[in-house]
Amino acid sequence: MRKLVTYSLAFLASLTLSSTVYAGVSNYDASSDGAMPACANGAVPAGTNLLSDAVCRTTPTVFKVTIYEMGLCTAHPFANGTGVTMDKSTCSVVFSNTAGSTADIASSIGGEDALEGDSFPPPEGTFKYPYAIMGTSFTVNTKVKGEVGTAFATKTYATAADGTFTDVTAGGSGVDFASPLNNFGGGKCVSGYIKGSTGVGTIDGYLTNTALVRRDDADFAGGICTGQTRLVGVFDLSNPFTITPNTRMVKFNFVLTDYGVQVEVDEDTDANPGKVKMISSAPFSAYFEAVE
Repeated sequence: MRKLVTYSLAFLASLTLSSTVYAGVSNYDASSDGAMPACANGAVPAGTNLLSDAVCRTTPTVFKVTIYEMGLCTAHPFANGTGVTMDKSTCSVVFSNTAGSTADIASSIGGEDALEGDSFPPPEGTFKYPYAIMGTSFTVNTKVKGEVGTAFATKTYATAADGTFTDVTAGGSGVDFASPLNNFGGGKCVSGYIKGSTGVGTIDGYLTNTALVRRDDADFAGGICTGQTRLVGVFDLSNPFTITPNTRMVKFNFVLTDYGVQVEVDEDTDANPGKVKMISSAPFSAYFEAVE
């Protein structure tokens, strides 16, 4: 029977990275990373062009993701980052669409929308590890001003098709950019991101093939992992939630406000310090709740 699973949007934290290796597969360990600041009032904060990486995050006007499955587990399905194949033996699927359901999550910020697919009532019990299986490309679109305090503070930039930028100071909008997620590191395939803070626990991300097997260190060519078709997000909740006989639905609350897009600017050693040079997809998070 075809049914709908609702989702809504919220505000929390998310993903940045540093490396650990387990036989055959590698992880970025985000447990000690600081949070990327928000682009205050739609502009890059002052003093950030000293950095070499993305300098701030902002809310997209478009954020499309394809979701294949969502579920709840009592044990971590990738053994806290040491597992190679997703183990769903302690998990219960609550949403499935083998073809994938694509949604523009940004269009529903502050509200709810529905995914098309099959929904299943979870069993009663307490669950610490919700998960979502998604595609590895996220389509984004947004605008942002250059860095405060520089010559580009009054310039407005928007997403370009190649993930750089378009100057739209005189008006206009950006174009949708299909931003691929194909590696969590460099020099080899780093298929895992672990222990990213979300404010309600941590989040892991794993690049896998369709069979949900993580890509090995050697699955690497041209600077990216090869053979990855899925991103599996696993949430480790500080306060697990409980399904009771009175539970009407499980709500997956995607976290996107101030998080779906990251912005980079020219550094102070470049020709145009403070000028936007790239706008691309950034990590999001989610939290889950049982609705009585």
